[in-house]
Amino acid sequence: MSSTRSVRELSSSQEHALLRVILEGYYYEHLNFQELSEKSGVSRSTVFRWIRNFEAANPQMCHTSMMFYCLNGY
Repeated sequence: MSSTRSVRELSSSQEHALLRVILEGYYYEHLNFQELSEKSGVSRSTVFRWIRNFEAANPQMCHTSMMFYCLNGY
């Protein structure tokens, strides 16, 4: 079993960077939660929660073609 990092230990900028990696992997690379967990080093439940929270807060940006604008701060 791989080691995952505690989200509580991350700074805000580190968490934002990981969220970006996870969202890009999910929307552009079509990675599953296990692959995203391994790539980012956080648990599958954290990956799932972050994606679910992002989609709930940004329903208009969940479509793949809109992700560029969200991930680049537009």
